[in-house]
Amino acid sequence: MASKALTDRNFDAELVAPGRMVLVIFYDENYSNRYLIEPGLAKLDEQYGQRVKFCRINTRENLKTAERFRIFISPTILFFQDGKLVESLAGTFPRVEVENIIQQLITEKEGDRLSPSRN
Repeated sequence: MASKALTDRNFDAELVAPGRMVLVIFYDENYSNRYLIEPGLAKLDEQYGQRVKFCRINTRENLKTAERFRIFISPTILFFQDGKLVESLAGTFPRVEVENIIQQLITEKEGDRLSPSRN
């Protein structure tokens, strides 16, 4: 998977991705569950890479960020838009579930841009 590796030091800076959603997979090298979902995430990265920034962070090596987001299950995926947490998934799950969330968030974001601003 061609995702960006994150650390405690660069985590917040990498959430800034103008015009793109940021998907972060929290994983632990000692648990093989992440290998069940990585092929599906790689396909989603190919499909949505222009609209979604795919990242990963090792929770064992980056305890500060894992504790900050209360990551207790590996893997966990957090979805961010405009630097804000908007959705999450924990454990193993089918690729279609991740894709449905991506599509829903993209649709909502596009709907926000099309709706008249409230002043």
